[in-house]
Amino acid sequence: MPGIFGGVGGDPSLYEILQSEFAKPWGGCESIALPNGRLGGHAFRPAQALHLAGDGVSFAIDGEASIYRAAPEFALRRQPTLFHLAARELTLTATCKGNVVVVDPEEGLWYLAVEWTGSFPLYYAHLPSGLLFCNRLKPLARVLGASPDVIAIREFLHELYMLAGRSFFNGIHRLMPGQSLTYDHIRNHIHLRETSEVWVGVEDGSLPPLTHAANTSWCSLMDAVRHCLDTDVQHALMISGGWDSRTLLAATKKHLDPEKLIGYTHGDPLSRELRIVDRICRSSGIRLHKEALNNAVLDPELLQRGFDRVETVVFPEWHRAGQVLADLDARSVSAGVYGEGLGGHYGSTMLVNGARKLPMLAAQLLSWPRYFGRSMDADVYDFLRLRHLVKPWHVQEMLWDNMDLQDAMNADIEATLMRFKERGMTSSHQLIEAFITEHRGSQYINAQLLSCRASLDVSIPFGDRDFFTLASRLPLMTKIHNSVNREMLRQHDPALLRFSTAATLGPAAWPIVLQEASRLIQHLEQHMHWRLHFATHGHIQPPHIGWGYWEFLRDGTVLNALVDALQCDFWNISAMRDRIRDISRQGLRRETYSLTAVLLQHLLKDYHVDLALR
Repeated sequence: MPGIFGGVGGDPSLYEILQSEFAKPWGGCESIALPNGRLGGHAFRPAQALHLAGDGVSFAIDGEASIYRAAPEFALRRQPTLFHLAARELTLTATCKGNVVVVDPEEGLWYLAVEWTGSFPLYYAHLPSGLLFCNRLKPLARVLGASPDVIAIREFLHELYMLAGRSFFNGIHRLMPGQSLTYDHIRNHIHLRETSEVWVGVEDGSLPPLTHAANTSWCSLMDAVRHCLDTDVQHALMISGGWDSRTLLAATKKHLDPEKLIGYTHGDPLSRELRIVDRICRSSGIRLHKEALNNAVLDPELLQRGFDRVETVVFPEWHRAGQVLADLDARSVSAGVYGEGLGGHYGSTMLVNGARKLPMLAAQLLSWPRYFGRSMDADVYDFLRLRHLVKPWHVQEMLWDNMDLQDAMNADIEATLMRFKERGMTSSHQLIEAFITEHRGSQYINAQLLSCRASLDVSIPFGDRDFFTLASRLPLMTKIHNSVNREMLRQHDPALLRFSTAATLGPAAWPIVLQEASRLIQHLEQHMHWRLHFATHGHIQPPHIGWGYWEFLRDGTVLNALVDALQCDFWNISAMRDRIRDISRQGLRRETYSLTAVLLQHLLKDYHVDLALR
C-alpha cells in the first residue's frame, strides 16, 4: 500500500531504521531530511508522495488516486486546495481524499491529519523526546520494540476492528477519522483536534424526504465520481448483485467511456449472483472479468506480499483482485464501500440478533420513531456495550492472563461515544450509524478495497466528503432498505432496476414489501433445493445463490496450511485441527458451506494477528 512515514525530535537512527522497514515491501521509497527529522513516503509511479510547496512547507500524502493527481498543482499553489495551515492547526479540504503530513520549518511544527472517513490508517507514537508516525503499523512496532496490546487483539478477534484509537501495540495509536494532530518538538507537545462534521445535524427536509434525498444524493454522487475517477486511464469497478455497486455503476457510466471501465467480480461461477452481475454488465456495455475462488486466492506468497504492503489478509480474494486488475492494466479500482450508509444498513438492526431483529426492522419500515430497543431515547451505550464476552475457542487462555477484557472493551465503547457527543452528535440513530461506520465500515469493510491497494490505486466515491456528510445527515427512516438508491436509479438509470438483487427474486424495482416477501420465498426455495439434493444422492446439484464458494477448502489442505503458518505460541492449534477434521469428514452438507466460511474467517483473523505481531 502506498503510504507515508517519518519522525522528528528523536534519535536520528530511529528514522533510518523506520525508513528501511517501510521500504522493504516496495524495494525503495521517497525520503527527505528536515530539521530535526525525516519525512518519507511511497506512491505508484508516476505519482509522488512527497512535495515541496513554494513557501518552503514540505508535505506528504497518502490516499486514493485523486490526491496524487491534485498534489502537484497544489504544491504550485494552484487549484485544487488540499489543506490550510492557520493558527498552528492543519485543516484538510473536501478535495483531500486521504491523509497528509505537513512540516512547517518556520514554526518548527509537524502536522498529521486524517480525512473524515478514516479510510487510510495513520499511526503515531509519542516518545519522551519526539514523534514517530507511519501508515503501516509493523514498521513502527519493529523500530520501537513495542509490546502487544492484548485488549486491542481481543477487540479485533471480536469484530475485526479496534476501538478508541488502539493498535495491536501499546504506545502506538491510530488517528481516528477527522482527527488532526499538531506536534511541537521544542516542547515535545501534542495537540489533538477533531475536525469532522459527519453525523452532526440533519439534512433540510422542506421537500418530500425521498425526493429531496434522491436528488441531492445523485448530484453529490456525480460530483464525487468526477472528482475520483480520471477519464484518461483504465478504471475497474468491483461489482456484486447488491445495491451499492449498482448505484455506483450508474454514476460511473455517465462519467467514463465504456472502454475505460472494467467490471470485476469473484466467486462461484454457477451462482445466481454472478449471473445477475453478468447481465448487469452486458446491459451496461462494459466488459466483465469473473474470477473463480480457488487455491490461488490463499496462495501463501500472495498473502504474505499483501500483508507486507497493506497489513491485512482477512479478504484474500480482494488481494487476488488487485493483482489480476493490475495485470489487466487497470490504474485504479473502486467499490461500493461506505454505500451502506446511504442504504440505511448501519442502523440499530445490524447490532441485534434473533428475536430482537424482526420487531426493530418492522419499526423502522413503519417509521415508528419511538422504537429503539426500549425507546429511541434509550442510552446508546447501554445498547452497544458488551454483556457476555466469550473468549475465543481458537486462542489459549495464556494470552489474556485473567484480564477483565469485557470492562476494558466497554470502556473503549464509552470513550468513543463521548468523543462523538463532544463533536455535536445528539441523535441516537446518528450515534449508532457513526459507531458502526467508523469501525465496521472504515476498518473492516474498507479492508476489502485496501487489499487491492497492494497492487494498484483505489478510489472511494461514496467516501467523498460532501457525499459522505450528506448521507450521514439523511434520516435513517428515509434511507432504510436502499430507498434512496432505488429512487436515484428510477430517475437516472431505470434499466438497472430490471435485475433482481442476489438476496431477492423479483426485479429491484419492486416495492420493499414484495422484495422482502421474495427474500422469504427464496429462503424456502433454497431449503427445498437442498432437500432434493440429499434425496437424489447428489444427482440434483446443490443451490448456487451467493458469490461465496469454498468447496475447494473442504478437504482441509489449504486450511491446515494456514494453521501451519501460525507462529505465535498462544493459538489453540489442536482445536483448529479438530474443526478442520470435522469439516473434512462431514461430506457435502448444507451446513458445511457456512461452517467452512466461518472457520476460514477465524483462521484469517488469526493469521492477520500472527503476521502483525511477528
